[in-house]
Amino acid sequence: MPDEFDAEKLRIYPVTRIDGRADIEVLFASDGKVSGARFRGLEVRGLEHLVHGLPALRAPQVVSRACGACGPFHQLASCMALEKAADCVVPEQAARLREAVCWLNYGADHLMNITYHELPDYALPMSAVAVRNVTGMYMVQQEAIAGLTGAICAFRDAASALAGMPVHPSAIVPGGVASMPDERAVERAVEALKSFEGDIREAIRLSEMLMKRDAKVMDSFPMQGSMAVLTSGGDPSPIGDTVTMKAFASPSDTVEMTPDDFYSSIVKEPVTWSYLVPVAAGDSRPLLVGPLARLNTGFVVDTPLARLESDRVREQWGEVLDRPLFNFMALMIEAARAWEKSISLLSEGPFVGEGAARIELSGSTGMAIVDSPRGLLLHKLKLGKGSTISSYEIISPLQFNHDMLNESLSKGALEAVDGLDMDDAISGRLELLVRSFNPCVPCGTH
Repeated sequence: MPDEFDAEKLRIYPVTRIDGRADIEVLFASDGKVSGARFRGLEVRGLEHLVHGLPALRAPQVVSRACGACGPFHQLASCMALEKAADCVVPEQAARLREAVCWLNYGADHLMNITYHELPDYALPMSAVAVRNVTGMYMVQQEAIAGLTGAICAFRDAASALAGMPVHPSAIVPGGVASMPDERAVERAVEALKSFEGDIREAIRLSEMLMKRDAKVMDSFPMQGSMAVLTSGGDPSPIGDTVTMKAFASPSDTVEMTPDDFYSSIVKEPVTWSYLVPVAAGDSRPLLVGPLARLNTGFVVDTPLARLESDRVREQWGEVLDRPLFNFMALMIEAARAWEKSISLLSEGPFVGEGAARIELSGSTGMAIVDSPRGLLLHKLKLGKGSTISSYEIISPLQFNHDMLNESLSKGALEAVDGLDMDDAISGRLELLVRSFNPCVPCGTH
């Protein structure tokens, strides 16, 4: 897609119910016909520059402020990059606690996105814009919204019991964790999680019913290109050791790469019309990361509820879920998986032993990839004299998803938009396509 257009542009601003500030531009050719559409990030944070010259051990606290929703994963990725630079091995029990905190944040983030961002589009598709929101949802589905909100709070309470503040968890530090939770804290976390099992199951049934009812799922355009997820033993994991890639056209053929090899394949492709910098991974273009990519990779049997629901979705819609709007169901299934994984990790027994390994920094580099709720998140740093940060790089899920999002958005605009007059139904459909990629603009423009 060219950077600039000489003909007309139609702007949809703001794009509502997403994280951050963005707009959609519908682009017209000289003959007045739609030629495409694009999603633009309208803010820049500059955190990569703010950490230059800082003592390296302060970097995780600064970069965690890239985003409120994704803060724990920026913090973790930064700590892991420092650990790579120091050749530091995190104690086993500290690694278990980190993973549990990741899954708790997965659950809370997914349920927040379902409740506030995506659910109104599926439950109230014909309602006016002023009603199609969480407040309107509460008027017609009070019990469902109350259950989802209670589950979000329970995930947050469990994370707070284990790691301090849920948004910027004080327990996650370079080398491991600052302290281990006592048995009572773990019991409180498990109690909080088990308290909403019925709400999780009911929310899955609601999501499944809405997907079956909504013909827009089948009307949306199939995605082409590849998917990328972080895996451990072949299973999608927030903290894994392999980047697994597969194409939508041939999902049985997988390519496995080390994180270092994956990073080496990344190509940045800046545009003049957005603060977002799109990235590609070698020839795998366009690329999808996040919940739908992980659902298509498949879950192992240690999460039976999530495995059962993923099998049900495939039985209904096909083996490869290649429509963007399937992200709604992917969020719900992965929230259930996060619930199961959290309980499983916390039920292994008390957290004992060393909380953190000693960090001895030198003039070196470190790179780490975590799979955040929105998808692959990469941090790379270089240390200078006095163990200060000499360079820092962040690559976020939205940067990976940028091209796939814009391809889907362009296809939607080509079908739905006819002329410069656009009603709420058309703009709402284009916004729905954007929301199906779960974009986090602050992370993408860091």
